[in-house]
Amino acid sequence: HSDLICNYKNDLIEALGVEKKEENLVGLIQLLKKCLDYSFENLYNLRTIIIPLINRFYSREQTKTYSELLSYVKNVFPLVNDLITEGMDKKELTNAIQNTFLMKRNIFFTPPDEIVGQTKKFLQNLKNSSRKDLKIYFYVRKQEKKIHIYELEKEKLVGVFLKKDNLQKKQLLKIFSPIIDTEQELRLFLNTLIKLEHIKGFYSKLGYFYSYNNLKSELIGKFQEKGMVNLKKYNHLPPDFVSGIIKDISNSTKRVFLIGKNNAAYYSLKKIQQ
Repeated sequence: HSDLICNYKNDLIEALGVEKKEENLVGLIQLLKKCLDYSFENLYNLRTIIIPLINRFYSREQTKTYSELLSYVKNVFPLVNDLITEGMDKKELTNAIQNTFLMKRNIFFTPPDEIVGQTKKFLQNLKNSSRKDLKIYFYVRKQEKKIHIYELEKEKLVGVFLKKDNLQKKQLLKIFSPIIDTEQELRLFLNTLIKLEHIKGFYSKLGYFYSYNNLKSELIGKFQEKGMVNLKKYNHLPPDFVSGIIKDISNSTKRVFLIGKNNAAYYSLKKIQQ
């Protein structure tokens, strides 16, 4: 029975990493295919184990072992599906798997004013988990009695939001498609990440994520080129967000920026003195 088999998922994954016989590996993969719900730790361990197996059994002829392995990869890591193409070379394939952003959403129902029972136990287990340094986790109350607990691979999350590009709602919904269903859910998710200081930026009402890094780079360019920043051009952003970045630039460059009349612009003192 699949439920009984899946109770031993951790052991099956561990066996997958040490088994040498090809026919036994195929059997293990077929057993694991029956399991649907993988923990973050399961996914992390599987990714580590699967890459050497791809290197070992990669074949353009689609042997039984390789076909089973590839089918299992697509099943466990759905974000890889769009990236895997027929005849893809081994290095491209292993890179696609290694670069997969691991994420989990766990849904619990709990009393409106407290976290008890299974939900509390689950959060405690996350706190004590073996991979806690590699992920971030937090919860949001989706409805009065419904809680979503998210687990996200820390390095990959930071990588998404450290880029100097701003991100549109469509892009963000695609990136987080395994754990986010609606724009409303995305907004709550992003605003919580910002509030907890896991990411730096601002998510606008129009569904546009303004990256801290992107805006910082742009403001530095304005000060270098013109010696000032016209704040009217940033009316679509919260004033505290923009002035906070200018303060960070001032601290890191040791330069003084003066606020103009009616808080309409910032001026570089160095440029004024030149």
